[in-house]
Amino acid sequence: MVSLPGVCLVISDQHSGPVAALKRSFQGSGHQGCRVRFARSLLTHMPKSRVGWSPRFRKVFARPDPEAISKAWNEVRDHLASSFPKVGPLMDEGKAEVLTFTGFPKAHCRKI
Repeated sequence: MVSLPGVCLVISDQHSGPVAALKRSFQGSGHQGCRVRFARSLLTHMPKSRVGWSPRFRKVFARPDPEAISKAWNEVRDHLASSFPKVGPLMDEGKAEVLTFTGFPKAHCRKI
């Protein structure tokens, strides 16, 4: 088994194989699910005609601090879940994984 010291955060898809490998090879590192892939999975629960939600979702990540990001995430979840009930639980389940970057200093977020 190979381990890479100094890796603090790994961003990847949520497929079981890579996630298991990351846990073995990057022990102690944070894992963040890819927000683009997460957004695409949300789309599977909304009609293609649904427009306007994507800019609101992207703005979540531009908030100034972890509390504002969490609040914005919840607002987007509530807005989407009111029309698409399956989206609410998906966003609840994925929140910690997609927002892992908020545990890092703000100066690092541009690179993340």
